[in-house]
Amino acid sequence: MSRLSTKLLILGASGRCGRLVTQEAVKRGFNVSILVRSNASDFNQPGVTVFNGSVLDYDTVESAVRGQDAVACCLGIRRRSSVNPWSKLLSPPDFMARSAPLIVRAMDSNQVDRLVAISAAGVGSSSTYPTKPVRRLLRMGHLETAYHDLESMEQVLANSDLDSLVVRPVTLVNYALKSEARIVNRYSLLSVVSRSAVARWILDAIQRPDRFEHRSETIG
Repeated sequence: MSRLSTKLLILGASGRCGRLVTQEAVKRGFNVSILVRSNASDFNQPGVTVFNGSVLDYDTVESAVRGQDAVACCLGIRRRSSVNPWSKLLSPPDFMARSAPLIVRAMDSNQVDRLVAISAAGVGSSSTYPTKPVRRLLRMGHLETAYHDLESMEQVLANSDLDSLVVRPVTLVNYALKSEARIVNRYSLLSVVSRSAVARWILDAIQRPDRFEHRSETIG
């Protein structure tokens, strides 16, 4: 049975990946809804419904999920500086661990079961993929905190009844690359993938006809 989804809720749409997922979804003709913390005037365009509020508030999440066919989760811990692992956290250190159960509950309540979520290469079953220098880097500053939080999120999804896919990109960059994203099982300091390629991967995944069955994909 075809699982082509037309009504898509994007969580974390104001982030760097989330914005690209939103733009690409509109381009592909999805009926897009987004949940953002404050009024997002730059998303006031045809095909985008804006919900305002926090993903840590169940009623807000439930309202946004209602009537959707699928959810794309582009959430994650935010730091003041994305390139400085010691930079001050702008999110609670357990942000994903707290938001994931609310998302699952809201989706269950509304019988919406297809979810694609961004995690990171090196989380969960991909913990052996990074080279030793990368592993040392991931133990620095708040990076370790973020990885523990993503692992908690993944565990919540794995224990749920949702049809979930976790996408684990290697180091994200803003510029376009010559090659498209692909499945990888190795992650070095030179491994990069563009955010635009990740956005396309997420939307391609949402449109797949087969069930995910709690699948995870590390891409680079």
